[in-house]
Amino acid sequence: SNVEVQDSFPYPTDADDHCESPQEAYQNVQPLLQSLQPSTPSQIQIYDPYYCAGAVSRNLHELGFQNVYNQKEDCYKTWESNNLPKFDVLITNPPYSGDHIEKLMHFVTSSSFGSRPWF
Repeated sequence: SNVEVQDSFPYPTDADDHCESPQEAYQNVQPLLQSLQPSTPSQIQIYDPYYCAGAVSRNLHELGFQNVYNQKEDCYKTWESNNLPKFDVLITNPPYSGDHIEKLMHFVTSSSFGSRPWF
């Protein structure tokens, strides 16, 4: 239930937003990720700011990407504090409720984000 989801996260959640992307989705973007560092794709640092249940890291690790930052933390507080994790690319399937998309677009077009690729 939504109450159980609310209790287990340090930020407000909507149960309809808690859906993990399947492994197939990561296989589809694998060539794009590899093209960013073709000689050492396993070393590319990937950031997904929206934590759900940990499948992001598991799915990317299975494809050889070992440096994945996807933590159960309030990404908006992280962005406001400008204490960003080190990353080369942002890849996410964000929650679509509320103003999450607007906040994400503001972040990826901000000066603190820079010119890093995102999808």
